[in-house]
Amino acid sequence: YWVKYFNASDDDDQEVEDALSLTPRDPSKHTSNIFIERTLLLTLSYIRHALTPTTFHEKLSSLLSATNTALSVKLRADNDFYSLIPHLQTWNLDATSQNVSSLPDFLPCPKVKDEATGTEKLVVNKTGMGSSAALVTSLVGAMLAFFQVVTLPQTSKQQTTLTTTTEEEEKKGLKVAH
Repeated sequence: YWVKYFNASDDDDQEVEDALSLTPRDPSKHTSNIFIERTLLLTLSYIRHALTPTTFHEKLSSLLSATNTALSVKLRADNDFYSLIPHLQTWNLDATSQNVSSLPDFLPCPKVKDEATGTEKLVVNKTGMGSSAALVTSLVGAMLAFFQVVTLPQTSKQQTTLTTTTEEEEKKGLKVAH
């Protein structure tokens, strides 16, 4: 997505939510994902508020000048998230734990061709195990850490807690989440 925003001052009457919008980078290949779109908008709005619009603008401008890309997020899932049967079949491998272990990390989500439209659709079986919540939580945490609104633990062995800049900001973030 391209993120468009208005560089409003802290005193501006412009609503923060109205100041940000998403535009697909390639509309011809775009598949809408409401979880990701809402998460990006709400999280960027919160970050913009937590940093102040001026600091938010400076950080994005700095990224743009250094990398020619304002922000790039690549979502990947562990192979255990998706069924690996299509990948095993592609490589003519039997469904054994040894063959599953031999597959490369972060394989793409399987796709099937929709005969009616000629487009490819992702094959994701709903498990009811909170996969969407895990995706949203990971995306929010990564963005807040990237913009230095929170500090995340350095190793996976540590207890996973967020350290916010102030208790007041933590309360505001919780309100946004609910």
